[in-house]
Amino acid sequence: MRDYADYFIDKKPSEKRGVSIHHDIDWWMEKIATHMAKFLFVILLILLAFFCHSLMNMGKDERFFPLNEVTVSGDILLTTPKDVNEALTGISDKSFLVLDVNDVATRLQQLPWVESATVTRHWPNSLSIALTERKAAYRWGDCELIDVDGTRFAKTHDSLFSTLPKLSGVDGFEGDVINAYQHLVSQLGVDAEYLDIDQFVLNKYLSWELHLKSGVIIKFGRDNYSERVTRFAEAFKANKLPNLDKLNVLDFRYNRGFAVKWKPEFRPQSQNGKMVRVSTGI
Repeated sequence: MRDYADYFIDKKPSEKRGVSIHHDIDWWMEKIATHMAKFLFVILLILLAFFCHSLMNMGKDERFFPLNEVTVSGDILLTTPKDVNEALTGISDKSFLVLDVNDVATRLQQLPWVESATVTRHWPNSLSIALTERKAAYRWGDCELIDVDGTRFAKTHDSLFSTLPKLSGVDGFEGDVINAYQHLVSQLGVDAEYLDIDQFVLNKYLSWELHLKSGVIIKFGRDNYSERVTRFAEAFKANKLPNLDKLNVLDFRYNRGFAVKWKPEFRPQSQNGKMVRVSTGI
């Protein structure tokens, strides 16, 4: 069979022109179709971008996606609904879709009693908030509370925490104060309740002191705290200490024994208010 070139050569001029015209028309139609396809694709992209932009704007508009419901749960004792409402001021003005739940959680965790807050978005228009409150383990000074991890927070409702042990100390040493107090209590055991402790103190000189409600201050100093506390606990449990109600100071900053300073009304006349060293073999 002859190929197309032979066929074309054998044709008359008029027939050759017809073939050429048809070939040109096919080529132009293909070209136009390709350009139209590209043009329609560009139009489609523009429409899609416009749709996405409009949808994003709608998502930011609280009129289209309002936040209608907020539920709060958790074992909450001291955090009030007023506290929560104040922390959430302004969130109802934001669209449900673009509301930053991490920001909401951060606001809530800034409340004095809130340890953690988990905020979850529920389609189509609600938030659930789970709060965990701090657990006060001790009073810290006169105005704060502290948990077992050494985190301090503002004290409210004084009557609820008046029975907690009172600690005082230097900023940054909260964990050390808690550990030192726990060591003291563990050494005293069940006899700790007979001491009538007012507060346990790390003073500005980083020296340890135990203050009793009778007014006596028991000093342990900066160094060898564990050994001195052990000696004090052993002497107390063995009834080798003077009557604490009659003392101003009981000083265990000695390698052996201790020193005492009597209250004026109980002081022997020969002592003139000075510290008196007592050696007890402890």
